[in-house]
Amino acid sequence: MLLAVIQGAIHAAQSVHIRIPTNVMTWSDGKTIAAIFIFAATYLVIAIGKPPFYRLDRAGAALLGASLMAAWAS
Repeated sequence: MLLAVIQGAIHAAQSVHIRIPTNVMTWSDGKTIAAIFIFAATYLVIAIGKPPFYRLDRAGAALLGASLMAAWAS
């Protein structure tokens, strides 16, 4: 039974054709590079836990990263 469900899911996934737009994001765009930097820095601080010399914990890093992303997107 489980094998039939897995095979059905694989067949359904293979029958879907997704066209990825290529003109949406470019690496030369300054906003894209800044967004990737903000995301990576936030992820790094969350992974470390508490960066040295800063009074910022994981929750604060997540809040700061989300605020920066929201401000940068507008």
